[in-house]
Amino acid sequence: MPLGIATHQAADLLSLKLPALQHIIDYSPATVAPATPVVDAIALMSQAQGSSCLLSNRNPLPFSSQFRQEQASCVLVVEGSQLVGIFTKRDVVRLISRGVDLSRTSIAEVMTQPVMTLKQSQAEDIFTVLSLLRQHGVGHLPIVDDQGQFVGLVTREIIRQVLQPMHMLKLQYVSEVMSTQVIYAPLTASVLSVAQLMINRNISCVVIAETDALGRVIPMGMITEQDVVQFQVLELDLVQIQAQAVMSTPLFCLSPKDSLWVAYQEMQRRHLQRFVVTGDQGELVGIMTQTNFLQALDPIKLFGVITALQQQVEEHRAELVQVNQQLYQAHDEIERRVQEHMVELSQANALLQQEIENRQQTEERMKFQTYVLSQVNDAVLAIDHQNRITYWNEGAERLYNLKAEDVLGRRLEEAYRDRWVKAEDEQVASHALAATGIWRGEKIHIKKNREEIYVESSISVLTDDNDIDTGFLVIARDMTQRKQSEQEHQQLLSQKQVALAEAEAAKNQSIDILERITDCFLMLDRQWRLTYVNHQAARILQRSQDQLIGKNIWEEFPDAVNLAFYRESHQALRQQVPVEFEEFYPPLNTWCKVKVYPNPDGLAIYFQDITERKRAERAEEALRQSEEKARRQLAEIEGIYATAPIGLCFVDTNLRYIRVNEHLAEINGLPVSAHIGRTARELIPELSQELDPLLEQVIQTGLPVVNHEVHSTTLAQPGIERDWLVNFFPLKGTDGQLLGVNSMVQDITERKQAQQKINEQAALLDITTDAILVRNLENQILFWNSSAEHLYGWQAAEAIGKNANELLFQGRSPQLEEALLTVFKRGLWRGELHQVTKDGKNIIVQSRWTLVRDETGQPNSILVVNTDITEKKQLEVHFLRNQRLESLGTLAAGIAHDFNNILTPMLTTAYLLSLKLPNLDEQSRQLLKILEDNSQRGADLVKQILFFAQGVEGKRIPQQVKHLLKEIERIVKSTFPKSIEINTCLLRENLWKVWADPTQIHQVLLNLCVNARDAMPNGGTLSLSAENIFIDENYVKMNLNAQVGSFVVITVSDTGCGIPPEVLERIFEPFFTTKESGKGTGLGLSTVIGIVKNHGGFVEVYSKVGKGSQFKVYLPVSDTAATQEAFDSEMPGGNGELILIVDDEVSILETTKISLENYNYRILTASNSIEAFSLYALHKNEISVVLMDIQMPALDGLSTIRILQKMNPSVKIIAISGLESNREALNAVGTALKAFLSKPYIIRELLTTIKHVLTEP
Repeated sequence: MPLGIATHQAADLLSLKLPALQHIIDYSPATVAPATPVVDAIALMSQAQGSSCLLSNRNPLPFSSQFRQEQASCVLVVEGSQLVGIFTKRDVVRLISRGVDLSRTSIAEVMTQPVMTLKQSQAEDIFTVLSLLRQHGVGHLPIVDDQGQFVGLVTREIIRQVLQPMHMLKLQYVSEVMSTQVIYAPLTASVLSVAQLMINRNISCVVIAETDALGRVIPMGMITEQDVVQFQVLELDLVQIQAQAVMSTPLFCLSPKDSLWVAYQEMQRRHLQRFVVTGDQGELVGIMTQTNFLQALDPIKLFGVITALQQQVEEHRAELVQVNQQLYQAHDEIERRVQEHMVELSQANALLQQEIENRQQTEERMKFQTYVLSQVNDAVLAIDHQNRITYWNEGAERLYNLKAEDVLGRRLEEAYRDRWVKAEDEQVASHALAATGIWRGEKIHIKKNREEIYVESSISVLTDDNDIDTGFLVIARDMTQRKQSEQEHQQLLSQKQVALAEAEAAKNQSIDILERITDCFLMLDRQWRLTYVNHQAARILQRSQDQLIGKNIWEEFPDAVNLAFYRESHQALRQQVPVEFEEFYPPLNTWCKVKVYPNPDGLAIYFQDITERKRAERAEEALRQSEEKARRQLAEIEGIYATAPIGLCFVDTNLRYIRVNEHLAEINGLPVSAHIGRTARELIPELSQELDPLLEQVIQTGLPVVNHEVHSTTLAQPGIERDWLVNFFPLKGTDGQLLGVNSMVQDITERKQAQQKINEQAALLDITTDAILVRNLENQILFWNSSAEHLYGWQAAEAIGKNANELLFQGRSPQLEEALLTVFKRGLWRGELHQVTKDGKNIIVQSRWTLVRDETGQPNSILVVNTDITEKKQLEVHFLRNQRLESLGTLAAGIAHDFNNILTPMLTTAYLLSLKLPNLDEQSRQLLKILEDNSQRGADLVKQILFFAQGVEGKRIPQQVKHLLKEIERIVKSTFPKSIEINTCLLRENLWKVWADPTQIHQVLLNLCVNARDAMPNGGTLSLSAENIFIDENYVKMNLNAQVGSFVVITVSDTGCGIPPEVLERIFEPFFTTKESGKGTGLGLSTVIGIVKNHGGFVEVYSKVGKGSQFKVYLPVSDTAATQEAFDSEMPGGNGELILIVDDEVSILETTKISLENYNYRILTASNSIEAFSLYALHKNEISVVLMDIQMPALDGLSTIRILQKMNPSVKIIAISGLESNREALNAVGTALKAFLSKPYIIRELLTTIKHVLTEP
């Protein structure tokens, strides 16, 4: 912490004048007598503080209070002058939440007693009170005297009012003291539930909030204890009122970054006791109450801060004293040196008095150069021929940590020793000094403290006025400390040489030094022209001195205009103040440290090439970051060893433990210390026989061994077999040498058990009727159960790994895209999908998708469960089609009526014209004929429409169907192509009579035959047949169009092209045709269905593309009772045989059971495969036949048949299905399947089939 901040903080805290206890006591709080009703006490609390209940029989306490609140937070129960209890707002909320009748309750029954009090004489200061309030978690502390008589009340609110350490609050933030565990309720919550929440959570307020689309809690309002008290006073219905209707809103919210001082000011300004704290997006992050303020003023914390700040103040005060002493010493030294220089200057002035006028300009220039040389940071020293030090500047003192007075006159070796960087440098230096009198190069100096420094050195020969060598001048620059060097220039020459000859020598020597120093120096006049450039500056600027002298620096170096060089130099010249800065000059790719010194004539600029320093700084920063990264990695490794839930260790190449974590030590049943330095063979010999060869393999090959499973016991759990997963990884040093092996040991016993359970569950999944598959996020199939194989035809080996969308869908499906979006958004999707099987069959499935997540909560795969509902959807389509036909029938009737109105006058007119105009020419008669024929054709078309609409009924008589069939056979044989073979089969000679219009039935059969002819353009077989049939209740439940009764069924079959499924759904729609334009009206089949339904019958259609079509027309008989009796008399019955019926449809199960029991069969029923297995196991020897529905949930009929075969290879089974396609699938079952019945079936078919199976050997 900076000294200034710490001092101010300490001053602020020390300046806090804490009030005495008597200044924070409320001497006249609200008081009541014990007998006061609770409702009156609540009303009193709602009034101004300082009141007493008028219902009590005593006078108010004679105390006055300087503290006033709009409402009291409690009432004190006083009897005489003794305090007997206390009743707070929280007590009110607690009673309300419990449903207590407050109007019949006195304060004495519900007050808190005994009351915690504080004797006035025992209170040392305000912190004593604050500590008690926080220690006991209360908000009110009564004060009593030494005799126990009530004096007054201290509350948290009073302390907050009087204790206002704003400086302390400015140093803390809301986030440091706010409560983050905020209790909130929805907008629709009742006030009573909010009050109960306050009591259950022991809180004084509840935030009312709502959750946005991102799951963030957004505060909308607040309800406090005081609000609940007010609602009770107003006698509101707390059960019915929702929180959003009465909550305090809008809320004033704080930010976690606000200081406590800001929060305190807002609390004072807005007269609030609590604030909601929200984040940047308005989300709820905490709550700020008066209690949080008092936490910020924790006495222990306050005293600790004060003590720490006082200590810092004292430390900084001592530092300041020491600095001042050093400044005084430096000032004395400067004064002494100034006096010495004054004496020397006086002597020099006396000697140069005669030359002053002539040498004035030179003198001024010398003074300036001397000033510049005094700023040199390099170490400058001079030695004589005896190697004794004759000059030692401040730079040398700083560089070698030796004062001049300690080294002057001593040999150079006593100050430092040196050595050449390269052996040949010594000879080179000798030749250079002998030849030119100067040598520049690099040397290594060893200081007296044995510290070695790398210096850039310049050594030149010193001569006197007679050119006689007097010694050497050494200029050294510490390249090791060059990065941080900001020292002043060295003082080059002594002020004693002020004589005329010495002044001239000093001038030459100054210029010589400027040329010899390793730093760059140049001078500018006020017109920015270069007046002097030393050779180092010329070298850095890549120009010769002659090229630079007299040139404008900004014209010569225009790129510098936009850099700090330009701005800082102009500032120095304009304000006549020195400036110092560092800047990078791109054209020269050089970093410079620049010092600019203004003078009346211009600027002197001293700069250093610090490019290497900058690079070193970057390298040092990179090294620091690398070290920091290494430290973090080491800390992470330490954390992994300490917290990893698996066993970790490191062994050296001798297989000795070097490091072991606690988890592995627990697995081995030994402490960590027992492992270090020992081998597994010594500690766990049984396991080492298996593990040591693996470790040696890793050491020899340098390759890891992963996922090796070990099954054994451990010392920690002897006798208990567990499974372990072991991984060994080689650890190599930077030189590539193997250091040892890192080992990981993980207990996978539970995983193995879970895998076993998964395998068992997978076996169960294989026996369910639902197709179950798992697909990953790339749509690849990961799991495919046996029911999926049965439903789709793809074996698991063929499906796994394939793209589910390409395998099960034809082209792009919007419904599939919606399913994917929904399951990723909500985790679940249900709906219907149109899919395709391996053989190209279109099916409809009820699909349930569930998003499966991994251990980290990330989406991993999708579980899909599909149920085949194709048959169900077909029934629905059939039902909807009938409804649609009824609607179209009504429409068609209206159209037919209008057409009749149009055609009637046309036919009449055509007929009358032919009678009235008998002498018309041939062409006119042909036109009338065309008009009459087409009008008649239209009338016939209207007749078909009326038949379809059931709007016209012909005369109905008892009719024998076989006569109609013979008539139709005669017509088609005479009119149809010879390539079509006609077969007529009457299954019974005594066919029942039907109550029908012969003309209409004739039209029905003729329409069906014509359609059959058109379906066989290349020839084929047309079959006509009829038989008697009785439709029972069982059949009706499986066919929505059927009804119970006796029928004659007429079948018209062909071997033509068949009808596609998508067309089959619409064949009975009026005007729907697949024929070419002009070859069909689309009313043929709609007329058929209209006539048949008008006769009380129905039509069934069966068709397969490429095989042909079959139409069955069911017509009710004229005498149902007689035919019923005759039909029943021919029904084959049983002889008490036991039959097991398995069907998941309860209605079919019950009707079939009752029907068979009426025909002397005993029946067992099962609604699923599991029940069937149980019943068959109990009655295997008695059951004669099993009646099995193929399409069932959980375990389908095919799987059930196979299991029954295993239970009894000779079992007899009759399969039932609403899908004809299942007949072929049942061929794989074998001899157990004796017969197949298609739904819907009549009882006669069922009895006949059962009788046939029973009589089979």
